[in-house]
Amino acid sequence: MKHRIDTAELQVGMFVAELDRPWLESPFLFQGFLIEGEEDLATLRELCDYVYFDPERSLESVRGTVMANRRAANDAGAPAAIEEPMSREERERENDPKLFGETFRRVIKLHKQAEIRFSQIIDDRRLQKRIDYGPLKEIVGELAEVIERNPNAALWLTKLHAQDELTATHCVNVAIFSMAFAYYRKMDRTLVREIGLGALLHDIGLTGPANCIIRQKEKLTPADFRIVRRHPIEAFASLDRVHTLPEVSRKIIRWHHERLDGSGYPDRLKGDEIPEYVRMVGIADAYDAMASDRAYRAGKQPTEALTELHHDAENTFGAELVQDFIRCIGIYPVGSVVKLNTGAIGLVASSLPGARLTPLVLLIRDGNGQPLHPRRMVNLEIAANRYGRNWSIEQVVDPNDYRINIANIAMDEMRAFS
Repeated sequence: MKHRIDTAELQVGMFVAELDRPWLESPFLFQGFLIEGEEDLATLRELCDYVYFDPERSLESVRGTVMANRRAANDAGAPAAIEEPMSREERERENDPKLFGETFRRVIKLHKQAEIRFSQIIDDRRLQKRIDYGPLKEIVGELAEVIERNPNAALWLTKLHAQDELTATHCVNVAIFSMAFAYYRKMDRTLVREIGLGALLHDIGLTGPANCIIRQKEKLTPADFRIVRRHPIEAFASLDRVHTLPEVSRKIIRWHHERLDGSGYPDRLKGDEIPEYVRMVGIADAYDAMASDRAYRAGKQPTEALTELHHDAENTFGAELVQDFIRCIGIYPVGSVVKLNTGAIGLVASSLPGARLTPLVLLIRDGNGQPLHPRRMVNLEIAANRYGRNWSIEQVVDPNDYRINIANIAMDEMRAFS
């Protein structure tokens, strides 16, 4: 049974089943959620006078943030996903546009190097040459260091999707998402790098006939699917002679298309047979694939892709793991097009765990709808507190409604920073 409660009485650990307003007027991604931190409480108290909470879906004993953190930490051995609120000074410092720009320059260089090295491995595999992944391993290590300090600069580059680009860029993107996710879950640095390497190499089997098939505009036939579904096996076979490749990376390459309900391929694994780190890369792979343009469809918007992942999570990757990925990506994922309360349109460039509602935003259009030249980065936290400008995100919008090409803007910014 749902109970009405004033937002002033809410506590961490309560399950909010209904708001006093339509869900679309709130920044929450899903209808019904567990209050997991002070940021959720602050948002609810700012937006609503009262809500309806469900005791049966709330924590058994609501004892504040401490109990919520214990629950998250003890859940299947997973690290706590509850986010500690950041101080105003921390939010302003970490979302500083200058710092973002400095990190972005380094990420651009590593991104290009990774694509070049990956393409060389693809050529070596096609020509049946010995595969040397050593240089790629070094790049993954450097990229991991950057992601550990500032994942958003790397996530920004994942918006560089070219139509039908299913090789180098996609694999680099999946590596970035996977390592950011692993750091968010507080995994060991060595494991993070092994996950990143496996993610970067996960699709090296998509060459030859399989590559041609997935690029076609026509609907795939059962025969086409049989060919495409062999790519994990062919990739694994190509690397079988590379004895120094970590076992974690090998399992990711072979099993990233396996699903909890046994519907995946190539080995029809089920449940706990699929390692958690493999499922993490599977989530990153699925998310980036949904967000990418294809010959037969346009890429989904970030919130649409996250919603689709959440919808079938029990059968695919696991509800808790998908929820963790959503928390890692944030309420306003990097690359989301948002409308501010001033009427301006912007692109989310950086979203920190402790400042999800006040991200770093690249302003694209002013309050009158006119394109901005040059575009500029605005830290909403600083704008709202230091300069007295009450700027905030009003809603996520469809870039197509404003004729905004996110990939082109990301490319422009990359050239500018380069």
